[in-house]
Amino acid sequence: MDYEMLYESWTKTENMPQELIGRDRSDVKLAVAERQNGNISLFPNFRYISRIFEPGDLLIFNDSLMLPSSLPAIEDSTGNSCRVHVGQPLSGSIYLAEIRPRYNFRNVKSGDYFQISNSGVGVEVVGKYEEFPRYARIRFHGLKEELNSFLLRFGKPIYYERITKSFDYKYYKNVFQDRLGSSEYPSASRPFNNEIMRELSSRGVQSSTITLHCNLASLERDEFGNSNSLLPEYYEVTEETAEKIRRATLMHKRIIAVGTTVARAILSSIEDGKFTKSRGVTTIKIGPETEPFPLTGIITGIHDAESSHHDLTSAFIGDLISEPLSNIVSSFNLGGHEFGDSLMII
Repeated sequence: MDYEMLYESWTKTENMPQELIGRDRSDVKLAVAERQNGNISLFPNFRYISRIFEPGDLLIFNDSLMLPSSLPAIEDSTGNSCRVHVGQPLSGSIYLAEIRPRYNFRNVKSGDYFQISNSGVGVEVVGKYEEFPRYARIRFHGLKEELNSFLLRFGKPIYYERITKSFDYKYYKNVFQDRLGSSEYPSASRPFNNEIMRELSSRGVQSSTITLHCNLASLERDEFGNSNSLLPEYYEVTEETAEKIRRATLMHKRIIAVGTTVARAILSSIEDGKFTKSRGVTTIKIGPETEPFPLTGIITGIHDAESSHHDLTSAFIGDLISEPLSNIVSSFNLGGHEFGDSLMII
């Protein structure tokens, strides 16, 4: 890649919607690591991404739209305030959940009860999630509408202490996202805007979508390190997307997952060494030893080095990229997700 190395801004991108400070959502930095030669480049603006692709290359987006899944609540027995983070359905009326702040509620047990503020709805803990016990299994009481409708009325986007607040729901919708269902934000496609998509289309770059409804927070190393699976997530890869991937593969074009969620869906669709359409619930764990075929690259936000998201990204590091991902993030001063800078490995 003979692009000019540009360093107009070394300031770490704040983890907040760029629109709130008078910028466009594409006004974040983009680091590009090339698997075939080990080159690593930094671009001061995500819009430079359109120069990287060639006709026939395929970008795959996640069309899952996040629900505002953080519910303000009061613990029934103590009166303590908390937030119930509602995850994906487990079975019947049982959902995965995490009660925050974690340091106050890490030991919730069966029978614990929470009142969702100003709603008349309660949440009962029916047990721990056995594989990863910081999560609980919950059941709603007094719910008189579909859960999605309830979350849209009473919930806020999930946030963690590093952000300190949730932003208006409108900032969490990206290109292609129109299928409600994710508990947390599939954020990798956020810097793409209509201008970038038009430019990519004019260059003959293709796009397609999968669906993967994100579950709760990325697992930490002490949780997933000894496990062969991750939290369950519903996914769907249509025949249209499968055919585009097969065609791009035959033509030796690049196939880029826009987000770790896309990588999970695509690699969950491999059966007997062949790629096909599929749907279901995946718990697939992807790491440094995983062969990412048919994907040739990934675009992702910046994740904690101790998270399962970071481990998944490492599956795309080729032998010639000797610099650890954490060093790339540090040396380029890249800001973390959900609203921060982007990393592309191709």
